[in-house]
Amino acid sequence: MNGLTRRGMMIAGGSMMTAACANATSNVSKNTQFDTVRTDNDITWITEALDRLASFKDLRAGGPGDIACGEWLETILQEQGFAVRRQEFQTPYFEPSTAVIRVGALQAPVYPQGIVVPTGPVGVSGPLKVWRAPGDVADPAGAVIVMVLPYARHSQLAAPALKAAIKPLSDGGAAAIILVTSGPSRERVALNADPSGPAWPQPMAVIGPKDAEPLYELARTGATATLITDGDGGTRPAFNLIAEINRPGPRIVISTPRSGWGPCMGERGPGIAVFYALAKTLPQAYPDHAWTFLVNSGHEYDNLGSHHVLAEAAPSPSETKLWLHLGAGFAARDWHEYGAQLRPLKNADPQRLLVASEALIPTLQETFAGLAGLEVPYPAQMGAGGELGEILSAGYPNAIGMLAAHRFHHAANDFADKTGPDLILPVLKAVRSTLLRLA
Repeated sequence: MNGLTRRGMMIAGGSMMTAACANATSNVSKNTQFDTVRTDNDITWITEALDRLASFKDLRAGGPGDIACGEWLETILQEQGFAVRRQEFQTPYFEPSTAVIRVGALQAPVYPQGIVVPTGPVGVSGPLKVWRAPGDVADPAGAVIVMVLPYARHSQLAAPALKAAIKPLSDGGAAAIILVTSGPSRERVALNADPSGPAWPQPMAVIGPKDAEPLYELARTGATATLITDGDGGTRPAFNLIAEINRPGPRIVISTPRSGWGPCMGERGPGIAVFYALAKTLPQAYPDHAWTFLVNSGHEYDNLGSHHVLAEAAPSPSETKLWLHLGAGFAARDWHEYGAQLRPLKNADPQRLLVASEALIPTLQETFAGLAGLEVPYPAQMGAGGELGEILSAGYPNAIGMLAAHRFHHAANDFADKTGPDLILPVLKAVRSTLLRLA
């Protein structure tokens, strides 16, 4: 799947989990009443979480929506008896005042690609050229290049193939580069970026395929284009949440990101909703366990918040019995690609991954059976992307994570219709069953 960084990594065997699986029968007997009766509230909780998340509108790291979401979850966790603290850090941001490409009388919207190199109000101008494959732009010097990416579910500016394609254009002196994020949504797709600074010296933006189409013919006429990405940017404060219930028993970590490039309902909704429902019940259901619940900001800047929490705030691998990460889009809606239209379906998008430490795979094959995509869990040594990759690289021996790039991943219209309680509930039930087996 595009945007999921593949890593070679060997994770130590899960001897503790193997022992837990051997004791699954007693655990199931102990918690059956909780699992079948108390969870009648799940649909209510999922709906509450989705409604509240939709009210924040824009989850860009450090912005008003992200901060409000963090404050809301902080209150929820405190109400459930967690001791909650904030881990503050600085995150990049850019608030555009103008973001367009102009060619003669044509003006099309673009989205400034972070880390933004602003053009100022006048913009950057040059001959309009179109790139579809290496060699298409023999002389990029001074040109405004519209780079048509292959059809995919794009999500990462640092994807190796994309970096290799951009490099000769950047090195050749292009004035600006505009990426056409060709994919199933036909929308512009913002790309996750390195927080340390601009990836390339040129101003860069993304544009949706539907908005880019008129530019191709104009490029054939030798037209001059002007890219304007003007606005305010820099860094601003954001925070992670570290919520703990400290008890003598084994510790389980539950984590989810909360920030992203816009409304993020299909991307963040499933993770936030499952996190919310688990926070409502797990501490009471497992009173002999210690719990750490983590909510990270800064995700769109190459997992910035996750880096901070792993470096400074997370429990150590040796004291963590199990880490469950609720990543992106694992219960987003599936869509028929009906010509140029997308028509909603009642099922979840099966292009979703379940990745775990190898010792846990047999259990997950049982507990996620029947959930398309997730019913085929992958062992961690095959690699993982997003924040799960960071967790595994940090050496946690027993980790599980779900992640996906759904059709509207990172799109500006990733609204509430991109997921729903009926899509999330089966995954929540599978998660509960997994914890029942392993905890």
